[in-house]
Amino acid sequence: MQTENRPYSKKLLKYMHPMLRVAIALLCALAMVWPNEGLGMELKGTWFYFLVLGLSLLIFITLMMIHHITLLLDRKARWEDGFLKRGFFQLMLGFTLPVIICFLLSSVYFRWLWPDITATKYTVQLYFLVLGIPLLMNCGYCLYYLSYFFRVGIQMAATIKDGESFSDDLIFHHQGGEVKVKAGEIAYIVGHGKNTTIQPHDGDPIILKLVSLKQVYQTLDPNRFCKVNRSYIITFGAYQKSRRHDRGLRLFLNPESKEPVIVSRDMVVIVLRFIADRQNAIAI
Repeated sequence: MQTENRPYSKKLLKYMHPMLRVAIALLCALAMVWPNEGLGMELKGTWFYFLVLGLSLLIFITLMMIHHITLLLDRKARWEDGFLKRGFFQLMLGFTLPVIICFLLSSVYFRWLWPDITATKYTVQLYFLVLGIPLLMNCGYCLYYLSYFFRVGIQMAATIKDGESFSDDLIFHHQGGEVKVKAGEIAYIVGHGKNTTIQPHDGDPIILKLVSLKQVYQTLDPNRFCKVNRSYIITFGAYQKSRRHDRGLRLFLNPESKEPVIVSRDMVVIVLRFIADRQNAIAI
């Protein structure tokens, strides 16, 4: 059994470190505004430094937007779940939106600065800034994600068909190895973004990367597991008590969960019925 002793993660891939984005922005800005001639003379003018700093900031903002939009899309529309759908959103939000914002900001900035950009390489490299950098970053993020996904090689346990019994052994091929978990050892399961965390009754949590909660739920016996909200699947063995919370319930689990487990009003009847059925089964 492969375990990782760390808190639940809401995102999987970190992509690019912030300091690396700063370095890329600064290097691109220097390459674009480097004087064609007379370097010493240009360095004496303050406009050159304003131009370098301004371009660095614009490029960094562009990279930051692409980074955070990509992380958001990783949680909402994964590449492996729908390549064309994710590609469309990546193009619209991860490429088009940063390009438009970068163009508007640069227009305002250069009207205010009014530098002699004809003496630099900026005029030649203008389209590289506005179009090339966002395009390269989006392609790089896409390739990095897909290469990681196929390198990890996630393979879920087979989905249970009608008439088949649920196995007590859940097997996940994960990061080149095999994770085998007995259903009876599971207290509850937590899904955050592209990660699913299996919390056993005893021991450290098991984090499955690039495995959604929905995929795991399809392999579980509904008589032993209950999905109480979008993020949590519990067993009766983990249930301690419940308390009214607004119009729903708050569940207290063992081992203690990292966050409050709230059951919405629509799910209260289902959850209470599951708990009552398990109590009756044990009593019998």
